[in-house]
Amino acid sequence: MFNNNNNILGFKDEHVNLSQKDINWKSFKWILLFFPYGIYYMFKNKAFNRPLRWFIVILITLLTISIADTLINPDRVLNSQVEQFAKDFVNEHKEMGGFGEIDEIKDDYRGKNYRKYFLYTSVDKYLIYVDIINNKSEVEGVYQVGKKSKTIYQTKSLDMPKDILPSIYFFIKENEKTYGTVKEAKKCLYPYQEITTSNGNYLFVVDYGRVIKIYNIEGNNRHIIYEVQVDELILPEFNKILKTNKYGPLQEVLAYDLEKDGQVEYFRTDKGHYKFKKSFDGTITVYK
Repeated sequence: MFNNNNNILGFKDEHVNLSQKDINWKSFKWILLFFPYGIYYMFKNKAFNRPLRWFIVILITLLTISIADTLINPDRVLNSQVEQFAKDFVNEHKEMGGFGEIDEIKDDYRGKNYRKYFLYTSVDKYLIYVDIINNKSEVEGVYQVGKKSKTIYQTKSLDMPKDILPSIYFFIKENEKTYGTVKEAKKCLYPYQEITTSNGNYLFVVDYGRVIKIYNIEGNNRHIIYEVQVDELILPEFNKILKTNKYGPLQEVLAYDLEKDGQVEYFRTDKGHYKFKKSFDGTITVYK
């Protein structure tokens, strides 16, 4: 790496007859221009004093880690803010039970100006809608979407038609080119609701906050135009368990449910029937 001319990466150490002040200044410039060589030059020529040299190394290391983390996890700060909001919100609304966890909904329609999260509590499952304006986030809606549908909180700026299930509203909004805009939301027989849009009449079926099936209605005829595949409803942690082949090949996901301390998947393989549980504390348990 080093050659007899005392250079690295093609950079020459032109420090002969330089004063300590000049060496310090040159080190500073190289750290700004190309910090790997700047660090090398600083230690090679003993720029600054020893504690300051190590302080610079530690500072650059922390900055590098922070930048890398931001690139890998750009929503970490936002997710942390939403989680704190959820905890405070649940504490203020005792009827929601105890806080469990939140999960960002990362689907194909993840918008640039908003984020959606599922909030799990000891009582039910909720949808949190977050608007992002000028790098600032604001929670605009909290909706119960599990065992029943109910608006818990909503700002006036969120112009959602009356009586429509939130999961259906956001789904149509994100797929406006396909389904048009909402004109009328007919009476809901949870988890079914018929919606009239600018593109036609549809019957939506929801399950724990997700649209899982859509029927196109033409007169007395109905036919399925959208249906979520079973593997799309599987929890990521459940999928990892299946890949171990310990329980045999998956034959059927029987049901999804919520318990007061976690999420549950019931499934069947060629080895029998099982219950998979992901507790809010992160514990994974499989029962036969």
